[in-house]
Amino acid sequence: MRPTGRYVVSFVVAVAVSFGLCGSAMSMTAAEILKRVSGRYDKLMSSVRDMQIDQKMIIVQGGQAVTSTVKTMRKGEKYRVEMTSLDNAGGGQMPKMTTVVVFDGKETWTVSPFVGKRRVKQSNVKNATPRIKWSDKLKDRVRLVGKEKVGGREAWVIDVKQAGPDDESLPFSKVWVDVK
Repeated sequence: MRPTGRYVVSFVVAVAVSFGLCGSAMSMTAAEILKRVSGRYDKLMSSVRDMQIDQKMIIVQGGQAVTSTVKTMRKGEKYRVEMTSLDNAGGGQMPKMTTVVVFDGKETWTVSPFVGKRRVKQSNVKNATPRIKWSDKLKDRVRLVGKEKVGGREAWVIDVKQAGPDDESLPFSKVWVDVK
């Protein structure tokens, strides 16, 4: 049976609509996505006085993966960040280690098994606070590469170009942003 003109036109329209929908979903740039996330972050930070954020990070360096947990607690302008590397470091041979960063409203302190208790110099405080707006640091260094499922949810995948020798480097090379 030969397709009639009506079926061919219907097929062409369906394909065009499909491409149009796919194009509009991917037409957002990485910078636009980060701007949207930044706006949501600003709104959240202006309305929340106390919060706790729990994160799990896997850092791969030199073929070795180290899993860490990060707990950030904020009360007003004060905060505490606890970073614990789990026992998979060094092939499971290294013990868990916890580093704590505390800001009391005036000074920032770190407590680490490597350096003990130390006050952070004011010039380094801007890089030690959980209030950093990463979206500001990423403006011209991002590229949207697609979508993936993360934790059962659809997420945009954004590649982050690492800094040159004169720029500040970032602790990550990829960002996943929930589509919703």
